[in-house]
Amino acid sequence: MISTIGYAPDNLNDLTDDQRELIKEQCSNNSRESAAEHEKSVALKQCVIDTVGFLPTDMSDLTPEELQLVGQNCANPGQSNQPQRNSIGQQGQQGPQGG
Repeated sequence: MISTIGYAPDNLNDLTDDQRELIKEQCSNNSRESAAEHEKSVALKQCVIDTVGFLPTDMSDLTPEELQLVGQNCANPGQSNQPQRNSIGQQGQQGPQGG
């Protein structure tokens, strides 16, 4: 309210109709921005789950390879990039098999 009208009134009845409208407009804009930020947060979490198969409680729970995949796939959550799924259980299986 202070950033919108320049002061905090002692009583809301002291506000003019114009001040009330400015405050109402500002609150509406803040609400839309909060909703957009929430959507980004949800998209980021879902991207991490889609990429590594789970949502870590802390990013330090991820291996360096998983962190790299998350960085590649989730830098801009909500975009239509297909995430590369981490191949869990395939570590150490490098090189051709055969005989």
